[in-house]
Amino acid sequence: MSPTVEPPASAQSWADMLSTLRRNALLILSGGFACAVAAGLWSWHAPARFEATASLMMAHVLGDPVENPSVLVEKVKSGTYFSKAAWAACGVSEAADPGRRLADKIRPISNRNAPFVGVSFTAQTTDKATSCVAQVVSEVTLAQDKMAQPTLVAKRAQLDEMKRRLNLMHASGSAAEKLQLTSEINHQQFAMQSLWLSAAVSRHEAERDLARRIADLEIKLTAPLTHPARLVSAIYAPPIPLGPPVWALVLGAFAAGVVVSALAVGVRAQFKSGRRDGAVA
Repeated sequence: MSPTVEPPASAQSWADMLSTLRRNALLILSGGFACAVAAGLWSWHAPARFEATASLMMAHVLGDPVENPSVLVEKVKSGTYFSKAAWAACGVSEAADPGRRLADKIRPISNRNAPFVGVSFTAQTTDKATSCVAQVVSEVTLAQDKMAQPTLVAKRAQLDEMKRRLNLMHASGSAAEKLQLTSEINHQQFAMQSLWLSAAVSRHEAERDLARRIADLEIKLTAPLTHPARLVSAIYAPPIPLGPPVWALVLGAFAAGVVVSALAVGVRAQFKSGRRDGAVA
């Protein structure tokens, strides 16, 4: 008579575990259903959250941004950038440190490859979220305009001075040409006429150079090289709540409940088996 072959201990352990899970299937499913119901009730009573986002282009003067976007982000994070009007619009006036609280909630980010700064804000309604982002953008725009004003005033004064000089050069050149046209040209005045011609050529070259510089500066002082801070596009605030849909949340909670319940049943079975083996020994 051949000896009986015992199954490996690992196979026997897995078989026992599967048998335990089958016997407690109702308990495991109950745990999953309980988690699904709890998730459904939570999603039903939890307030919806909506998000508004905006991307702001930095103010530019003569083709360069008035400040680096990363510098602006650090200013915002310092907590002293925005006014009480922004605190009120974003609902953080009652916080211990409204400035830092607002900076944390709008989550400013800078773009390393372009002069843009992005902000976003979440609230219980799209109107509140949009109102906060609009106030933030407005105050950043005003601050950027103030930074740009000294440079703009200086460059416009420089442009006006260059135009005044060009007008004087035109006036003096016209007077000199009239004077030479009324003068008789003879051999004794040849040297004077040569000197006048050389001066006229130099004056015309200076006028052309000055006119070119005026044209270049006028181009640089107009869009797109010079412009205030502005939104890249309208504030985006979709009427869709943040977070996963309710069905996905309930399904995920059910799966998590089943897994946790199965683990609890397995641990309890192992604990009982260990105590029974200890008692037999």
